Amino acid sequence: MFTIIYLLRTFITDLLKSRRCPMIIISAFAEKEMIERATDAGVFGYLTKPVDDKTLAAQIEVASGRFKEAEALRAETVKLSQDLKTRKVMDRAKGILMKRAHLTEEEAHRRLQVESQKRRIGMAELCQRIIESDEMMGT
Repeated sequence: MFTIIYLLRTFITDLLKSRRCPMIIISAFAEKEMIERATDAGVFGYLTKPVDDKTLAAQIEVASGRFKEAEALRAETVKLSQDLKTRKVMDRAKGILMKRAHLTEEEAHRRLQVESQKRRIGMAELCQRIIESDEMMGT
């Protein structure tokens, strides 16, 4: 039984790494450990045999809805993480400009915006370049 549980978890984990999808397991096993392992691996439904059409259709609807919710939360988390990273880099670059060019925070921010547009690169990339240049200069 342990071998089946381990193989099931490994298979599901590998599959979800390569392509996220709402996975439902249909199994002859109803042991609590199997269900817990399937849940830990990231499945969105678990049915035990025999399964009729109505039960399967209902489970597919629920799994699809939960998957959409989970993916929306994932996307929001990634965006917020990226926004925070960009904000930290931008604050650091503004600090460098404020120190080196004796600018106010507003002036430093405006200069970043202008240079970003002029050079046609994103703010995060420009700020990263400023930080790297400052580090290279040894300050």
